[in-house]
Amino acid sequence: MRSLFAIAIVAALLLTCSTTGVALAKDFEWYREHGVTIVNPPGAAPMSFQGLNGQPKGYIVDVWKKWSEKTGIPVFFRFAPWPQTLRMVKDGEVDLHGGLFRNDERAAYLDFSRPYHELKSALLVSRDKDTKLDKIYANYAIGVLDKGYAEYFLRKEHPEAKLVPLDTIAEIAEALVAGKIEALAGDHPVMGYEVGNLGHSNKLIVKTILYTQFLHAATAKGNETLIKLVDQGFSEFSTTEHELLGERWFVTEAEETHWLRDTILILAILLSGVFVFFLYDSWHVRKRDEEAEEDE
Repeated sequence: MRSLFAIAIVAALLLTCSTTGVALAKDFEWYREHGVTIVNPPGAAPMSFQGLNGQPKGYIVDVWKKWSEKTGIPVFFRFAPWPQTLRMVKDGEVDLHGGLFRNDERAAYLDFSRPYHELKSALLVSRDKDTKLDKIYANYAIGVLDKGYAEYFLRKEHPEAKLVPLDTIAEIAEALVAGKIEALAGDHPVMGYEVGNLGHSNKLIVKTILYTQFLHAATAKGNETLIKLVDQGFSEFSTTEHELLGERWFVTEAEETHWLRDTILILAILLSGVFVFFLYDSWHVRKRDEEAEEDE
């Protein structure tokens, strides 16, 4: 009797494992058939934004298009203000967040993929309002993205900071130009791009780099199947493919370094040429004077 009971338990366990495996396979196949919906904020160029015809554009969009090529899974893009993007993923309204930083608060309701891009965030201030860093934190209104990582970071590291949370980066840039805030904090290329769109990029300076973080994709908590699928696709990106995606939207440090190196080299050659010319001219004048003295 006991042996029959044991056999029944083993059979039930095997059936359960088999069923789980089939369900897992169906999950993968379902995504391949139906695709995944990815949400991003709309006004976050060059990371994610809507083109003139409303089409999704930007670095994050290109990353996911390449991921789709690797996995064979269709991707569909949706845009929403930043705070809504987090809620939409948490509530299962969309499958994935296209790219965000990881922190403990978000980890309570999101699962994250492997990192796929490093990004620097900075504190930027109006050139005519520049002052000591401690005075900026204590006295200046600093625009941040509502529920963004910069807000989380500054509240934790600089509780004295006077933060002004806004829904979009475009609103932060407009507030700076209108004089409603004196500084802003967030992803350096995105903030600079939006302020530049308003014709004020030359009036802004990078006061300090706040942190360097990695972008991750994210799903609602517990969707291990999709996270594994995301990681699998990212793992198939070659180094060259990563570089090409970045070069389309960013000026890389290597390019900046080569530009500076080449400029210095050209200036050195020109200065050397001028120096040689003056040496030759000086020698020629001296030789002519010596010949004139000999004739006398």
